[in-house]
Amino acid sequence: MKIASLLVLCASLTLTACGETTPTVDKTIPSPTVGDPDAGVSMTIYSDHQCSACAVFHEYAEKRIIDEYANTGRLHITYKHFPLDIHPNAERDALAALCAEAQDRYLDYADAIYALESERGGRRVSDGDRIDLAQDLELDVPTFTTCMQESHYLTQVRDEYREAMEKDLPGTPSVLIDGSLVRYSTLDELLRLIDAAVENAETESES
Repeated sequence: MKIASLLVLCASLTLTACGETTPTVDKTIPSPTVGDPDAGVSMTIYSDHQCSACAVFHEYAEKRIIDEYANTGRLHITYKHFPLDIHPNAERDALAALCAEAQDRYLDYADAIYALESERGGRRVSDGDRIDLAQDLELDVPTFTTCMQESHYLTQVRDEYREAMEKDLPGTPSVLIDGSLVRYSTLDELLRLIDAAVENAETESES
């Protein structure tokens, strides 16, 4: 753990008596999004930051989709979390990502946490490690640390998990276009599905 994050943790721990834990402070935050909310097509991505398939999707599919569709006003992307039970780091990773979103840095933090999880290869990631990432990204570290210690968005993460289960999503990443789960085996297939949805939306807007 880096010295700066260790000092922040120690400073906050002095406010709590031995044997006590920092109470959870429930908060909610709008789900992270990219693109024009008025775009004709919406996409929702349910992901797990400890999922290697999600890391690949994030790096090679998602960034291309953002560049070609979201940044051109044709697609609005919403990010939600589906921390799988087989991934012990995933729930706190999702919390950390939302703590970063509170500082408008969700995608930057997603890059960092995916990279860290790939490096660890399934080994434990601590909250201190997550705070170190916030420091590396030059976030407001005390604010981020409080967000983690008080688990501000943990209930929201768990609600999104339940939402994914209720939708019977097959795993992560799961992609929904205009609310419907899409199935694909290659990036080209997914891009064709997006193209079809965009074309349909544009046709409807012209009629």
